Amino acid sequence: MSPKDVPQLFRTLDELTTKMKAPRFDTVILDDKWNASVVSISKSMLLGSRRHVLHIGLPMLIGLDDQQVKAVLAHEISHISGKDTTLGAWVYRLF
Repeated sequence: MSPKDVPQLFRTLDELTTKMKAPRFDTVILDDKWNASVVSISKSMLLGSRRHVLHIGLPMLIGLDDQQVKAVLAHEISHISGKDTTLGAWVYRLF
């Protein structure tokens, strides 16, 4: 999926990753689940770089309002931020 397919989703992801000083997702996959998850895949055992993939369900995007979607995305971004535990409380206060 690309930004031209769902521009609002990608704008929100860009906004949140910038605010949270987190890496961007390399891939975003839209599926038919009421769920969101992140998978981090090591690119190289030696360099420690990772590829981040966001799975997000279309039913969830349709069923939640904009603020709820932002909260879910912020939660998922916190998993790849490298500061998962320290950002937790801050993420929940964002909204």
